[in-house]
Amino acid sequence: KLRREMRRSQLVARSPAMIALMEQLPCLSASPATILITGETGTGKELIARAVHYLSPRAGEPFIPIDCGALPENLIENELFGHARGAYTGAGETTRGLLQEADGGTVFLDEIEALPLSLQCKLLRFLQERQVRPLGQSRYIPVDVRVIVATNEDLAEAVEQQRFRRDLFYRLKVVSVELPPLRSRREDIPALVEHFIQKYASASETPPEVPPMLMQEWLEYPWPGNVRELENAVQSFLLMPERHMGNGHPSPEAPAPPTLRTLAEVREEALACCEGRYFRQLLRHTGGNLTRAARIAGIDRKSLRHLLRKRGIDAADFRE
Repeated sequence: KLRREMRRSQLVARSPAMIALMEQLPCLSASPATILITGETGTGKELIARAVHYLSPRAGEPFIPIDCGALPENLIENELFGHARGAYTGAGETTRGLLQEADGGTVFLDEIEALPLSLQCKLLRFLQERQVRPLGQSRYIPVDVRVIVATNEDLAEAVEQQRFRRDLFYRLKVVSVELPPLRSRREDIPALVEHFIQKYASASETPPEVPPMLMQEWLEYPWPGNVRELENAVQSFLLMPERHMGNGHPSPEAPAPPTLRTLAEVREEALACCEGRYFRQLLRHTGGNLTRAARIAGIDRKSLRHLLRKRGIDAADFRE
């Protein structure tokens, strides 16, 4: 059953660290306790949460993932708790929040560190009482839901920096699961590569073989983006296998004929290249968390969103 649910959750494990973690899943699934999953971006925190759900008695009920970092601060309370008709201007029919939608099942709160302090207090009350009160409504509604949260930050440090409530931190840390980065479990890389080839290869064509030198490079590469970065690398290989020579290195591009352009065009291209590289590095560092990325960049979220759209970058590509 565990192997079946691992396949359903797309989990692949060959390393001792991941096998040991997989063996804990049935025990974790049998308990209704809140789980805190930690690990670098791209390590597969949502997949672990799904596996816990599918192995639990709640498997036939909803599994609802919620990216706290992707929800605008002025809408997140409404998304989580819902609202009554007429609760605010434009609030038409009564709408159930995502916590109610997950009733009987599991809710997965990713990037929990991005939750505003005002909402952290309300989440703490929900975890204590298992009731929600929609916006504009006076009565509480009981909700039976398993809560799993995840973060790629050090929440203890966030507590010390007063960005995260200490009482909520201890309430969430009933059971902790730490996912190791891919660089510390390289035994999983060949199996993951095979899994992604089977996932993305065309059903009508024979998948190309990964050149031995390329596989060796993948085994030696530190993978700062972890499993998600490896998945993207495999997709790139499947799309353009001819670019990879026998030694595993991409083949050189044919030189483009020289062209003369205006200084403004050259400047814009250089700026687009530099900004694109910077924003991708920034989003990889923050795991796609726009609030943290804007803070590091020294701009507001609205300006960051505008620049990302301008450069054709989707923050969701850098999240679990």
